[in-house]
Amino acid sequence: MKSFIEDIKKEMVPKIKLTFEKGQKVLSILLNRIDFQLTRTLRILLEQQEKLKQYLINRDKLLKEINRKEQEVNQLREKINELSNDHNSRELDLLRNELSSKLDDLISSQRSYYELEQKIEDKQKNINKLTQDKQRLEQDRNLIRSKYDEAKSKLKENENRTSQLEIEIKELREQALIYEQRLKESKTKEEIERYETLLAELQNNYEEKINEESRLREENKHYRKEYQELEKSLLLKITELSKLSGELNQANILLEENKKEKDLIKSQLHIKENELKKSNNQIGALEKKIEQLRQLEKNYLEMYETSVAETQNANKLLTELQETFTKDLIEYDELLKELEYELVDKQNEISIIKADKGEAVVLTEEEKAVLEREYEPRFVLLYKDCKFYPEFFSDFFQVTSSDRLKIEAAIAQLNYHYPLAISRIRQNTIQTKKKNILEYPFGTDSVGRIYFSKENNVIHIYRISRTKNGRGNLTQDNVIQWLKRKL
Repeated sequence: MKSFIEDIKKEMVPKIKLTFEKGQKVLSILLNRIDFQLTRTLRILLEQQEKLKQYLINRDKLLKEINRKEQEVNQLREKINELSNDHNSRELDLLRNELSSKLDDLISSQRSYYELEQKIEDKQKNINKLTQDKQRLEQDRNLIRSKYDEAKSKLKENENRTSQLEIEIKELREQALIYEQRLKESKTKEEIERYETLLAELQNNYEEKINEESRLREENKHYRKEYQELEKSLLLKITELSKLSGELNQANILLEENKKEKDLIKSQLHIKENELKKSNNQIGALEKKIEQLRQLEKNYLEMYETSVAETQNANKLLTELQETFTKDLIEYDELLKELEYELVDKQNEISIIKADKGEAVVLTEEEKAVLEREYEPRFVLLYKDCKFYPEFFSDFFQVTSSDRLKIEAAIAQLNYHYPLAISRIRQNTIQTKKKNILEYPFGTDSVGRIYFSKENNVIHIYRISRTKNGRGNLTQDNVIQWLKRKL
């Protein structure tokens, strides 16, 4: 019986541990990806915001110029109205035709405005639906997480009880052996009956413990199955929630763009309506006041045509600016991604060359503060079996972003799969005054080293080296000398 229990224990415990570690690894990778996507999206939005500000400045400048030209046109039109007389009816007809053209333009702009309003309403409905779907997914995720934690807790409780039962069963066997020995040694009938009774009670107790242990093992099988199913469901909900959040964010961005476009069209409609009102008033005045000299009227007409042309040119520039900005927005994301990938590659190449030459990566105070906020709390939270020393983070912030990813992958291996990571630890240790320091390689060239020690199941991570030889404080020789002085 004891051998059977030990065999079952040896078989099940590694499987349970492996399943839990796989779940932890998948969750960690998923959360890191979400965190990375959110950080990249925020950076792109900030850059687009700067470009939008510049576009608004240029647009406002053109609108002011258009308004100024329109005022000149209106002033000249008033002067023409004052100078016009009966034989200037042709010019009056031209103004009326221009008024009709503006009226058609106003109607077209109104149609565009109403169509845009309908588009905004449709997008708002879509955003409301996405928001409701997101809330529903969050509720489902929270419910699954609650069941997941409950199953995990119950499984842990049963395993503890199973371990306790194994101890109690072992103690019952030992006590039974003692009573059997004393039964053999008994001489009187009373002693024989007494030990037979005690053995019977022990046997009943033993069978109860065995039955309870069997029941708990059956429950554990059920909880393990439920635990694995809930873990898969939780990962699926997190993935769906992440995708839905991205769709909701994109829908909000498009909605804000449509609202800005709507405000612009509304402002233009207001200007055109005012122009129409003013033109109607001017035509009414023209019909009463046509009495000025032809030459002066001709001069004013020439000035009027010039101002109209300038206004049209300004409007054309504004339209081209809007079209260019819209095109830039469409191409901006692809170009920014290409430039970002190219920049990262070049930075990595330059940083590696500098590291080989001993030149440290120089960070601004703002960059250093961002890295500290991003990495230090997350490392402490995710890698609880590790203790990170300040010198480690100082080295960590000096290497390239690609090296930081490789270093974190190595730390995750040490934290969650130390028995598997042992095979990669270098056999030669560094002997300091008080400790034996181990070296764990990282990177495709395996030249990088993580220097650590393991004490009382805690991994103490001290420093990083990036190159074998060269100058700078991240060469292997310099870091090893520092370890020997400080530890």
